[in-house]
Amino acid sequence: MKKSSWSKWSKYKIMRQSESLKPFLPETATLSARTLRRMLDRYGAVVVKPTSKSGGAGVFRIVEGSGGHYAIRWERRRRTVSGLEAVMRTVRSRSTGSALVQRYIRLATVAGRPFDVRVMVQRGSGRSWAVTGKLAKVAGPGYIVTNRKRSKGYVTTLPAAIRKSSTLSGKTESILRDIDRLALRAADRLRAHFPWVRNIGLDVGIDRDGRLWIIEANFRPDLTLFKHLKDKTMYRNVVRAARGGSSGGRRRARRRRSSGSRERSQSADPDPVGDHELIGDHELIGDHELISNHEPIGNHEPGSKHEPAGDREPIGDHESIGDQEPISQTRTGRR
Repeated sequence: MKKSSWSKWSKYKIMRQSESLKPFLPETATLSARTLRRMLDRYGAVVVKPTSKSGGAGVFRIVEGSGGHYAIRWERRRRTVSGLEAVMRTVRSRSTGSALVQRYIRLATVAGRPFDVRVMVQRGSGRSWAVTGKLAKVAGPGYIVTNRKRSKGYVTTLPAAIRKSSTLSGKTESILRDIDRLALRAADRLRAHFPWVRNIGLDVGIDRDGRLWIIEANFRPDLTLFKHLKDKTMYRNVVRAARGGSSGGRRRARRRRSSGSRERSQSADPDPVGDHELIGDHELIGDHELISNHEPIGNHEPGSKHEPAGDREPIGDHESIGDQEPISQTRTGRR
């Protein structure tokens, strides 16, 4: 079996092949003048980001205006250029390596600042995935990314962010439930191609209608992000779960090699995780019950097209694309 790449593009394609995940993935393509033109024609606003970099570095938002003009934003900078060639020159001159172009999602906001969600999905020796933690990343003033360090933003509990968002009023319980189910579904799909993965940090966007979008999946997520929450319970949970999937696994692997027992080799987990606490079905972590089943998400059948991105005029200062990569949701094409 060919080894799968860790790149954002590879993980996107793997998830995109799943009919149950496809409605929750913003359309993405490798960057070229042709794909940029096509995506802008379809959505009016796109994000360009590196294929492999993380932490919100090298991310641009491009909005098509009138008369062949384009508004470009990165970091806290902005520029208006004329013509698509000028857009490509601006992006290429400030980034290295391959890049992706992705539909821009207008995220829900807290006090005018966009936020997205980091969801930790982990598995222990029980081999089943569990959602062990989730929080909201709120962008810093004037930034188009929600990465805390890069934008000087902050993290908060997800229920608090939802309650403070004027467009998500009354949707807290359904959003929390659907995010858990979507995250577990994505983890199962990725595990089929990356069987060694034990910890996934999934970045999920919530748009202003409350729909969910998978922005990207991180296989080496920064666990210390949870340390910035006032209540450290969730941080302790994700760290304990991560340790259960690493050092314990190495100990078990050493025991297998030294014993040479065929019976043990056949009965052990092929991608062992050790003897630490299980993160299994419905184990309680902190005050919340983990959701590790695969019940349907949402009440609507998925559509076949995308929702319009809005007018061609530049979008306001406080919209974000997250760190970059619902459950059934309808998407319509740009008109």
